[in-house]
Amino acid sequence: MKIEQTPHLIGSITIPPNVKTESAAWRLLDRATNNDPYCNNFRIAAYDDAQQMELYRAKQEDGCCGSVDILVIINGTPTMIGCNYGH
Repeated sequence: MKIEQTPHLIGSITIPPNVKTESAAWRLLDRATNNDPYCNNFRIAAYDDAQQMELYRAKQEDGCCGSVDILVIINGTPTMIGCNYGH
């Protein structure tokens, strides 16, 4: 599978396509959502893991209002990371 490696622009924050650790990806997502107190349903899943992605989608659909979902490469692994936001 070929993953397009382009940066994601969320608000004024650019999230690079490659990050070294899961915690670095979370920090970037937190900054991108401006520490919004209405963010919920934080989620992460290895893109190639069907079971993880099933749980990811269930959490995504259970959330409120808008959502942010991006594909990043964490330490070489294609990974979806996201959250819902709004009230």
